[in-house]
Amino acid sequence: GFGILPVNDAIAKALGMDEARGFVVRDVTTGSPAAKAGLVPYDVLLTINGIELADVDTFNRLVYEAKVGTRLEFTAIREGRRFSGTIVLEEDPQRRRTAAS
Repeated sequence: GFGILPVNDAIAKALGMDEARGFVVRDVTTGSPAAKAGLVPYDVLLTINGIELADVDTFNRLVYEAKVGTRLEFTAIREGRRFSGTIVLEEDPQRRRTAAS
């Protein structure tokens, strides 16, 4: 899994972003789908499956309502550069599925 926080003005400024948007990755569990997708702390998730992550409800709907095996295509920013990747949801014995925590 991985932990996230909404990007506010202070976080955006600290990360060198022009505006507060998306969610900053605070931590990534080793071996998790997020880690396999290449996400690291301080990456900023902007979209999942082409949908802008405007609020936590949107994030939760896209991630937690998806089934195991679903491919979540994301765009993110790392150190000012945009990149994309794919998280494939996996079974999690504690929660049935894992992507975010």
